[in-house]
Amino acid sequence: MAEVVASSLVRLVCDKMGTKLIKEYGLLSGANKDLKKLEGTLKTIQDVLDDAEGKQEKGRALKGWLKKLKDAAFEIDDLLDDAALEARKSKNKNIPGLKGKVCKLSSIPHSIKFRSKFSHKAKKIMEKLDEIAAERSKFHLQEKITTEGNGEDSMVRESSSFVIESEVYGREEDKEKVIEFLISTGNANDIGVMAIVGMGGLGKTTIAQLVYNDERVQKHFENLRWVSVNDNFDIRRITNSILGLVTESNSDSNLELMQHKLKKQLGGQRFLLVLDDVWNENSEKWDRLRALLTIGAKGSKVIVTTRSTRVASIMGTVSPYILTGLSKEDCWLLFERRAFTLGTNEASSNFVTIGKQIVKKCGGVPLAAKVLGSLMRFKRKEREWLAIRDNDILNITDVDDEILPSLRLSYICLPPHLKLCFTYCALFPKNETIDTRVLIQLWIAEGFIQPRGTREELEDVGMEYVEELLSRSLFQVGELHDDGPTVCRIKMHDLIHDLANYEAGEECSIVDPNGITNITENTRYSSFICENGLVCDTFKSSELISSNLRTLYLVPSGINRGEEHEQQKDFLNYVCSKFILLRALYLHYYPIKELPISLRKLAHLRYLDLSHTNLEALTSDIGHLQNLTTLDLGSCFYLENLPDSIGELCNLIILNLCSCYKLRSLPDSIGQLRSLQDLDLTCCQMIETLPESIANLINLKSLRLKCCYFLHELPSKIREMRSLIHLDLDTSLECLPCGIGDLCHLRTLPIFVPGGKTKCSMTELGKLDLKGKLEIKNLENVQTQQEAKEAKLILKNDLRDLKLSWNLHACTNNERKSIDTEELEKSMYEYFEIIAKLEYNIDIAQVEHILENLHPPNMLSNLEIEGYLGKILPKWLMNSQLPNLVHLKLDSCFKCETLPEFKKLRSLKTLELNGLMEVRSLNSIGQAPSLEVLKLCCLPLIKCLDCEFYSGDAAFTRLVELELCCMPELEEWSDMAARHEFLPRLYKLSIILCPKLKKLPSTFCTVEELEMFVDDQLLLGFLASLGSGGFPNLEDLHLSGKKKDVPVPEVIEEHFQTVIRTNNMIILRRKDEFTERIEEGFKALGCMSIFVPGGKTKCSMTELGQLDLKEKLEIKGLENVQTQQEAKEAKLILKNDLRDLKLSWNLHACTNNERKSIDTEELEKSMYEYFEIIVKLEYNIDIAQVEHILENLHPPNMLSNLEIEEFQKLRSLKTLKLIGLTAVRSLNSIGQAPSLKVLQLSYLPLIKCLHFEFYGGDAAFPQLVELELGGMPELEEWSDVATGHEILPRLYKLSILLWPKLKKLPSTFCTVGKLEMSVNDQLLLDSLGSGGFLNLKEMHLSLNKEMHLSLNKEDVPFLPDVIDERWEVYAWSNHTISLKLKEEDLPLPEGIEEDFEDFGWLNHEISLPLKRTNC
Repeated sequence: MAEVVASSLVRLVCDKMGTKLIKEYGLLSGANKDLKKLEGTLKTIQDVLDDAEGKQEKGRALKGWLKKLKDAAFEIDDLLDDAALEARKSKNKNIPGLKGKVCKLSSIPHSIKFRSKFSHKAKKIMEKLDEIAAERSKFHLQEKITTEGNGEDSMVRESSSFVIESEVYGREEDKEKVIEFLISTGNANDIGVMAIVGMGGLGKTTIAQLVYNDERVQKHFENLRWVSVNDNFDIRRITNSILGLVTESNSDSNLELMQHKLKKQLGGQRFLLVLDDVWNENSEKWDRLRALLTIGAKGSKVIVTTRSTRVASIMGTVSPYILTGLSKEDCWLLFERRAFTLGTNEASSNFVTIGKQIVKKCGGVPLAAKVLGSLMRFKRKEREWLAIRDNDILNITDVDDEILPSLRLSYICLPPHLKLCFTYCALFPKNETIDTRVLIQLWIAEGFIQPRGTREELEDVGMEYVEELLSRSLFQVGELHDDGPTVCRIKMHDLIHDLANYEAGEECSIVDPNGITNITENTRYSSFICENGLVCDTFKSSELISSNLRTLYLVPSGINRGEEHEQQKDFLNYVCSKFILLRALYLHYYPIKELPISLRKLAHLRYLDLSHTNLEALTSDIGHLQNLTTLDLGSCFYLENLPDSIGELCNLIILNLCSCYKLRSLPDSIGQLRSLQDLDLTCCQMIETLPESIANLINLKSLRLKCCYFLHELPSKIREMRSLIHLDLDTSLECLPCGIGDLCHLRTLPIFVPGGKTKCSMTELGKLDLKGKLEIKNLENVQTQQEAKEAKLILKNDLRDLKLSWNLHACTNNERKSIDTEELEKSMYEYFEIIAKLEYNIDIAQVEHILENLHPPNMLSNLEIEGYLGKILPKWLMNSQLPNLVHLKLDSCFKCETLPEFKKLRSLKTLELNGLMEVRSLNSIGQAPSLEVLKLCCLPLIKCLDCEFYSGDAAFTRLVELELCCMPELEEWSDMAARHEFLPRLYKLSIILCPKLKKLPSTFCTVEELEMFVDDQLLLGFLASLGSGGFPNLEDLHLSGKKKDVPVPEVIEEHFQTVIRTNNMIILRRKDEFTERIEEGFKALGCMSIFVPGGKTKCSMTELGQLDLKEKLEIKGLENVQTQQEAKEAKLILKNDLRDLKLSWNLHACTNNERKSIDTEELEKSMYEYFEIIVKLEYNIDIAQVEHILENLHPPNMLSNLEIEEFQKLRSLKTLKLIGLTAVRSLNSIGQAPSLKVLQLSYLPLIKCLHFEFYGGDAAFPQLVELELGGMPELEEWSDVATGHEILPRLYKLSILLWPKLKKLPSTFCTVGKLEMSVNDQLLLDSLGSGGFLNLKEMHLSLNKEMHLSLNKEDVPFLPDVIDERWEVYAWSNHTISLKLKEEDLPLPEGIEEDFEDFGWLNHEISLPLKRTNC
């Protein structure tokens, strides 16, 4: 029977009774006597609760007593909530702007009816409590006894070093890695300690046993000792255990004597000590034991097995060995050995199939596999096997007695507050990845988290709870934040979820409309799996449903969000009317457009999640939810305004309005939310101003305004928001209010803008202690070096990224000149001449002094300087006073003549020099010891890269990527005289527009990727010796051209085949016969490996099976693999370090048909012809054999492998490209891949519709940012799953080309900011003209052949009528017109590389808006 945890709840209720509001209510209502009596009785009971909870396992009566107490505590909590709300209503009448007449607090309670009701409830509860208090005497409970698993009565599990190795499967690799640590010598004189960490039942002890009994270990150590520690880390007991194995004499309790005996027996010997099952988190105890163990010889080691990463960090001297679950195959072998032994079951195909499904429930836990296998041994009937398959493991009779004790150890040792938090997680469905922020807010709403100090935030305490449960292996890391190691999502192993469900008992339930309903009158926390309206019927049909529900968590699954069914409206109204005691209501993705009036009844509600719903307006009744602390309206795309009543939410702490694209303004009443601490307006793109009343939010700590593109200034009184810690702004901001430096707690401010309309000075910045990222823009507004010095950047030690930029257009009156990409090479010299002649109305010497006084802190990692017009760089950079600098970018520093000594920047990994027009020498760059990426662009005075560039033989020892771009005078590139040391790790090389370069310095034997101009004669000549001279390991070649239809040079066509060809770019891939060098290839490629079976060398897959590869692998030429056995010998499933795998067949080698090349210019006309050719192709290959071969190329479990039928299981899949699948007729469930961000569907001739099968359910494509649809000639229908307005909620980029039969779009695409289309696509043009693409900021129109042949370079590009005066052409060629909105400084979306933005006119592969400073 599950444990009852009442102490935390009783403590919460007692604390609530002591709050000021409750005390005032008691005094002024006459209820003070009742409240004091309740509090006194509760505290009397509370004194014995620790003892009661520790003894409840010994008697059902005591457990029943605790349950009655817990129920009474819930009732008191509800009663106190009512009293506090009544008191608050009267107090709020004194707040200006709120409804009602002004009255004094002395009028509480204003309702005689409420006072009578309160008194009646209080007496009724008091009677229950008196009865409970009277019963406690019969249990003989003691006061203030703490038993949290650390006492003598805690559960003990003895272990020994004995193991039968033949019965262990899948642990060979784990064993070898631990042995490697044990027998390594190392230099440390101190004893070496490794902890093996994992959840209960995973096999930590088994690994230790295998290692302990290994022959190599036995020979290596002179003494080996095994101690089963458990949760009683008593040093005397542990020492006695060691001595008891060494000597057979009786143990002694004198610690000094024991130390003497240890020294006598183990002194000077190399020993191995295994401490099995350690729970101690007291570092002092371990230090004392470690001191006793220092008597051993150098090389002595300790192995610790534990479930806690905290134990590992306290005891370990090396990183802990985190044990993972067994593979499905090994788990099956373990199960099979026990279930199908001789004389029991026969391994029939049905039993094997069901058995493998049972094994999946084990989740890789060997203990579960062994116990279940043993259980199935004597079950002869198929229905018995099916019953086990369909049940939770801990609900199976005879299984829980063997598995449960091991798992429960982790739970029993939790403190009471963590037990509540852990069992609460039983309401989440299995396999759900849980957002930690949501989880913590739910815990807070239920009162599980209490502050431990006056300044400690509940969210911080909640994060500590999460980390504690992670450290005890009860949670697993689901996902980390992009910007740091913080866990943002967690998950629970299925067995741990079963444990939480077992311990929660009836309090937690999951309601499934498919017949699985687990809810009773005692249920307080419940999740509902919603499938259309069925959940409403299921819920209402249950007679046991209690109105005491406190959490309702809706899990959308297959809801048709296209229409808001009456059933769904009815269900929500039913919930708000029935469950008036709710503390948390989670409606994420629930298909509602409006909230019911009955919402106002949820007076106890603390947490309300309405994110990703179809809400168009928020009801004014929201103001009645006076206890609400969290309101999540994120991604409510159709929410246009907030009601004034939102200001009545006096306890609101968190308000999330992220991605409410239609929200145009905030009401003035927002300033009445005096408790608000977190306001998120990220991507509220229509907001242009914030109300001045927002400055009244004196407790606000976080204000997020990223991607609020039309918000150009902040309220003037923002300086009064003294609690503000995080102010996240967008680059579109034109000025900052004066007094922003008064925000003394501000730590995050990504943008600072001096001057402007508000004349904000750098002194304001100097007052702030900022961390993270900072960009100071418009530095031309800083007038004196003293003002720059007052910024005090050098004192901001927590800054990591700094960008300093001048707006060069504000410093010159020169006319902006546009350069056509078609004439790029001809105009390159002209461009540099224009830059050289520009005159700036700015004091150059003053600019130099200003930058000199903007000295960054020494801990800075990333620095970017843009638009600087000084001739010399500051001393702090020239003298390399930034020892931790990792990334440096100097951009458009047109007058700069000198560069720093890069060899002194020992941490520098990335260096970008862009637009340095006066730099004549690149001294000592090669000696930067950590440099990995070097980009040199627009350096017109650089004539050679010689010994000064390298400054020694051992240059660029770590360089992986090198770009030389737009260097018109570069003539010489020398090779340092030591050819074999030249760029030893270079992987990617780009050489573009270096017309005078006549010779390359190396054969570049490590380069795999090359980017060049198609008519670069130097590189073409070098490629002619491919295979015997230049670029021997080159795999990918990107050719850019100035003109269309430039043929691939013969020298390249000889060795490469075209993969992609567009108007002015060709991507080619190396032909197979030049990659048949197994050993050399692997050495050169490092982590990117290519394997080619067959060919001239007849290399077999057995060779691949012998290699231990990691990261990436491509197996090419699979048509050369003849048998499935040969495929199996590759042993891919054992290569657990592989992450990326590509398997490819060369189709041209499998057919004798003539290869037909199709130019993209003729693609639309020839599309149907092309697909006819593909369909008629005949292949000289055994199709069935190919299927068997692929079946036997099973990837490892850690791989992100692709199973089209089950996209929802690919939880980490971010990019999916389906190209040229000419036989595919259906695209099932792609929309259910939860992390998918980029989807490309190209050349799929049999796809006729994208409908419900494509989406696979309700919450489809929740993360999709980029979608490309091209070459789909039969596509006629693209449905919206019954409603278009919720489709693709985060889509930003949409590309639609060559789909002539589609007649209707499924959506207005209100989130799309970038569109690529054909200029004569009438469907899309009509959508643009009728209000579609509301937030479109950029268009790329492809011209057909007739159009671009008629254009001269002086012509104005053709534009359809629907593209009106709001748009301006910023780039065009014979093939594409690029337009953008006429908005000043239109920012690019997050996620687009800055490199693409800089000098966009140099890159023929992409089209992006130009930075003003580069045009």
